[in-house]
Amino acid sequence: MSMELATEYSATLTDGRKNVPVFVIYYGKEPYIFTCVFHGWDFSKRILPTISFDKDIISAKEILDLYTKRYSYDDIVNKPYPKGIDGSRLEEYLPDEEFMKIFRMTLSDFQRLPLWKEQTWKKELRLYNVLEEK
Repeated sequence: MSMELATEYSATLTDGRKNVPVFVIYYGKEPYIFTCVFHGWDFSKRILPTISFDKDIISAKEILDLYTKRYSYDDIVNKPYPKGIDGSRLEEYLPDEEFMKIFRMTLSDFQRLPLWKEQTWKKELRLYNVLEEK
């Protein structure tokens, strides 16, 4: 939510700046380019032993793209899929049209079903714990 908000905010700046990048910075892994802005920064609380200049900088867009990327049913079931996909909710990675074709309902309708019914459908369609099966 906060990454989305920051990205939307940077896209709607009215002061003339365009394409302002948004980065994710983790506590204790702050890169020098970030800490140099704060003159009173306490480096004794840093988790990493050395100061990095850019390797700990991660674009918020890259992270958001991972969460919103869609994969075809065949890609999810028949191929090893990219690291980071949650094997317990593979159905959420299907494009809306393909989800509708396979389940004959929308994702929001599917999520309103009782849990036992969701799990039964997912097992029948090989979208349940696929990570453990491979």
